[in-house]
Amino acid sequence: MSRTQELADLISAQVIGLEAARLLAEGAAPVGQYAVLPVWWWGFALVGRRADSSGGRRTMPHRLNGPALVGVDDLPVTKSTDAFGQHREFTFEAGGVHPLSATEALRFGDDVRSAAVHTAHQHLPGLVEAGRVANWEMLLLAEKITRAAIVTRLKSLVGALVSIGQGSQFADGAGFDDETITQIAATMTFGDPGGSFGQVGRFVAKAVDADFVAVEPARWLSMEITSLVSRELARRFGDPRSGQMIRSAIAAGADTSAWSAGTVQRATNLNLSPVMKNRALIEGAGR
Repeated sequence: MSRTQELADLISAQVIGLEAARLLAEGAAPVGQYAVLPVWWWGFALVGRRADSSGGRRTMPHRLNGPALVGVDDLPVTKSTDAFGQHREFTFEAGGVHPLSATEALRFGDDVRSAAVHTAHQHLPGLVEAGRVANWEMLLLAEKITRAAIVTRLKSLVGALVSIGQGSQFADGAGFDDETITQIAATMTFGDPGGSFGQVGRFVAKAVDADFVAVEPARWLSMEITSLVSRELARRFGDPRSGQMIRSAIAAGADTSAWSAGTVQRATNLNLSPVMKNRALIEGAGR
């Protein structure tokens, strides 16, 4: 399963769980006859990322507007999407010539105007719990992506410093401190103990309401995490907003007089030691 499929499924479970919780809050019986409707239509993109790495067409999850969990008496329901340059409408009904099973509803890809959805007795509290589990799994995945983004950004910073004759102490054998990096990723995702979610966790919470009209879930999440990581590391290291531009200018031999001496100093003397292993301790342990 691709990461986009994984995230789309996790978002589906969360949306369904939230709608089940709403029904319970409105007085619905814990068990009843319901239809689970697709949250996505999987089809080709006309705009945005239209091809895969081999140049072939690829299907993308198009977010469908409308409910994802309805009582049988509320069928038929029409859902639509305007994602990736396509406008599609699908009517889901209790009976018809295009039967759609519960499993198929998760990744609905039929190019039909109407489909018959599976109706069955659903345990609403179970759907609520499944949504909570999916939210937790998405947070864990986001934490993993955050950690990878931190390592990538640190490698980029070390390389940039070395290219301008700085930071050689970080490139001659001292590796990254995995424990510190893991702690940063966890804090960015889950926040401090007893506090609210970190910036990554708060962004993940937006997934259930995002329309995804021009970006698939995996890219939506990774792009934002990359941006959040860059800002967080800049804050921790005291890197000015123009730090990357300054380092690039120095590496290219360009004029840096447009920036103040203090700003250039901060951009070229980043203290990365908090996220690097202490080489002296490593060498001492090996004796």
